Amino acid sequence: PLFQCICGSEAAHLVRSRGVVGGKTVELQGIEIYTIDDSGRIARIRTFFRPPAGVELDPYFQQVHEAR
Repeated sequence: PLFQCICGSEAAHLVRSRGVVGGKTVELQGIEIYTIDDSGRIARIRTFFRPPAGVELDPYFQQVHEAR
């Protein structure tokens, strides 16, 4: 991660991701927030990012998912 902050049972990471979408190389930065349960396992991951300019992402990534 580019930056990491841990507080109690949560950790936030600033990350950079690179990949290929529709034959075009893309890069984006995002924030990932991990919640750790009492057994030390990852219980939840939330990711926040701005889609790369000029690239249309799958609608799945544009949804807001409610906690269960």
